[in-house]
Amino acid sequence: MDENLETIYSNYIRHNSDTKNTLCTMLKSLTQNYSENTFAISLTGSGAISASKNLKIPFIQEVISCKNAVKKYIPKTDVVIELGGEDAKIIYFDKFIEQRMNGTCARWYRGFY
Repeated sequence: MDENLETIYSNYIRHNSDTKNTLCTMLKSLTQNYSENTFAISLTGSGAISASKNLKIPFIQEVISCKNAVKKYIPKTDVVIELGGEDAKIIYFDKFIEQRMNGTCARWYRGFY
């Protein structure tokens, strides 16, 4: 994002369990296309802990990352629901922030496909 919070770069690549090389590919593309810019990078999500340690890049737990982004960029939000491949997450934004996570969501739904 730029200083006006406009997206200047967006990319999605399936890592197929090769997070290290996928991350290197994305970072190479980013620096080639935006060599004049500086960046703040943090990693989140499953598989990112080891990559963050190896690269000495901060790791942020994904529910905390989502909560922080929503509070900053869409502060009038009441609730966030994320249905992922491994779990489901819900964050309530009220007088106090409440976060819940269900680790059985993906396995339960797979039986219905």
